[in-house]
Amino acid sequence: MAKAENKYKEGQVLKVIIGGLPNLPYINQPRQVEEHEYTLPPIPHKSEILYYDLPKKDQFWKRIEYPPLFYSYVPGVTEITDEESETLSSCMRMDKERRRNGLWYMNNGIPNYITGNNYYFLQWGDMLNGALDDNGNSYPSYRKFQRDLFYFIDLCDVNEDCLGGFVAKSKKVGATQIFASVYANKGTLDEKILLGVMSKTGDECESTNMAMIKYMIDKMPQIILPKKGTQGAMKISFSHPSQKPTGTKQYKEKMQKLMNERVLNTTIMGKTTKVGAFDGPRYKYLWFDEFPKYHQSVKISPKEIFEKDTAAVKLQQTITGKVWITAYTPEVDDKGFLEAKQIYYDSKKITINPKNILKRTKSNLFCYHISSLYATEGTFDKYGEVDVEKAYRINEEERQNAVGDSNKLQALIRQQSRHEDESWMIGGAGSLFDNMRLMASIGEKENKVFMREKFYRRGNFRWTGMRFRSTIEFVDNPDGKWYLTRLLDESLVNKFMLPSDGKKNIIPNDVVNFVGGVDPFAYKEVDAKGNIGGSKGASYTLALPNKALDNYYSNITKGDSFSKRIISWYSERPPNPNTYFEDMVMETLYFGKRVLIEDNKEWLNQMFKDNGMAQFLLFQNVQTKVIEKYAPAKVKLHKQKSTQDGDVEEICRIIAEYLTEPQEEGQPDLCMLIEDVELLTQLSGFDPFNTKKFDKVMAFGYALMALNSFNVLDKVKKNYEGINVRELCRVLAR
Repeated sequence: MAKAENKYKEGQVLKVIIGGLPNLPYINQPRQVEEHEYTLPPIPHKSEILYYDLPKKDQFWKRIEYPPLFYSYVPGVTEITDEESETLSSCMRMDKERRRNGLWYMNNGIPNYITGNNYYFLQWGDMLNGALDDNGNSYPSYRKFQRDLFYFIDLCDVNEDCLGGFVAKSKKVGATQIFASVYANKGTLDEKILLGVMSKTGDECESTNMAMIKYMIDKMPQIILPKKGTQGAMKISFSHPSQKPTGTKQYKEKMQKLMNERVLNTTIMGKTTKVGAFDGPRYKYLWFDEFPKYHQSVKISPKEIFEKDTAAVKLQQTITGKVWITAYTPEVDDKGFLEAKQIYYDSKKITINPKNILKRTKSNLFCYHISSLYATEGTFDKYGEVDVEKAYRINEEERQNAVGDSNKLQALIRQQSRHEDESWMIGGAGSLFDNMRLMASIGEKENKVFMREKFYRRGNFRWTGMRFRSTIEFVDNPDGKWYLTRLLDESLVNKFMLPSDGKKNIIPNDVVNFVGGVDPFAYKEVDAKGNIGGSKGASYTLALPNKALDNYYSNITKGDSFSKRIISWYSERPPNPNTYFEDMVMETLYFGKRVLIEDNKEWLNQMFKDNGMAQFLLFQNVQTKVIEKYAPAKVKLHKQKSTQDGDVEEICRIIAEYLTEPQEEGQPDLCMLIEDVELLTQLSGFDPFNTKKFDKVMAFGYALMALNSFNVLDKVKKNYEGINVRELCRVLAR
């Protein structure tokens, strides 16, 4: 038997062969699988697509029924005719081809591809302890989210720069059964390979992982089952018996004949949880199940196991096998959780350095998350599609029932995570901010989305005339760069004076209603494509305290406030720095805001100065430590804020204050008024010792720093509080 080779290489350009199918050009487009693209094989002729001739309503996955003899045949025992032998041989070849290369079938009128491992799972993956059908079997139904997981496994398998995959998941989505089926398929199909598996304890590995694999293999038809060798609780071998034949001469001859027969020489090994368990031979696959729980269960570092044992799938820098990590995250924030979290995020594509010869992530792995919103039982139709809204409501009801019990809610969020950041959310004593409140705010925004409630506007700023010589307007655009929570009255925006009489500077209005924080980025950081990458440039606009505007907006928004609210946000990384600078200029001029720019990347501050925008910048006075507006006479006292100056500690403090539940009746709950779900998510997982990937948190922090310290509004507070908005706008327009 020849060693299996994948027919379809990553990135291969494939021509669609329609063969009488309706014109569906999107079918051959790469499927987005999390942050990766999976290229489908060519669509075959319709005669090779299962269920093509069935009515659309009947086009859904059903286990393929081979001839009855295929299931009852016992090699060396069942007597068959030549005709039956040919039929069985044809079925075996077809099944083997499908197990290696997958197949296409019509699913509700659309051609659908499943990988070879997915085919095995659906066709032969009888599940241990699963719900039994009328025949006493427990075969899985087709699920779209599982199909995409198999796509992920396949793309990791064929990528020479990928060590394997880290799959973070919600609880009870069938991931363990899926990887058990991959092992059962590979173990009974490929020659001369070793497959290793480890769980949080040796007992768990034996009773769950190995038991699942054995059960699937034992339920396979004997006609496709390879010859077994020595078996054990933690070993499945498809090889000759290790001992020499003994007994009578006749028995010895019989055993010798059997030992001369061709076998796979493939072994599946379960291991006790320890560092170096896979030392020695080279493995094709290593599977670390329940990975973050190793330290909690047996006081062993997951990081040490990963660093030591993955040598079994490498030959120096050449990747010779694959590592698979599966887990839903534990309730406790212990060493194992934190180490696993680091490995997961080190598996993101953003960590690939394009300058390196080896195009690998920091961990060498790829990562993948299975959301509970796409994997909740009771929400699937017969075509494997999920009712996402129903799944969300089930999920949300469970969370609401846990409100008041922070430990229970924390565990529930991780076990039924909607996105990867919920899986790895720091909680309890290890949480920097109040994550329960953050999750409550996220849940409220997600519920608005599902209820199709509009709670922000999205669009672009643009010049009304000549660039840098005209006012700014906001134009709605579903793909726009900016998000606005308030579309302001015209009398409150564009409060600046354009250059005239040969003057270079743009002059801001004396009255300021808004401040902003900006976290730029370094253009030396590039992504996997070699042009852009690293963190994004983030920007936030906050409303300064103003009772007149509070009263006005409270009347039109049924009690909603204005002061201290996020009015706009931006998170982009244009390839041209001039584009990014102009974006920041337009936003700054539209709101007439003063901006505090984090100065680790000083190029943006300098561009503001070079282009006559210095008076919109904020600086720290080195004597008073107060954040204040630009003043030419005080240039020597100006200090540009930077994380290198200890700003992170201050930012953490002022954000924590901002998120705190109001203590007095009538005060707005600012945490619940944050509309940017991505910001809320970054706050829930914020690491003050590694701020690079938290660009939104840093920009928001600098905006709050400006909000808390900027004292230019003293006269505004005194003169304008309590007046009606029309009078305010008239005054501001002077």
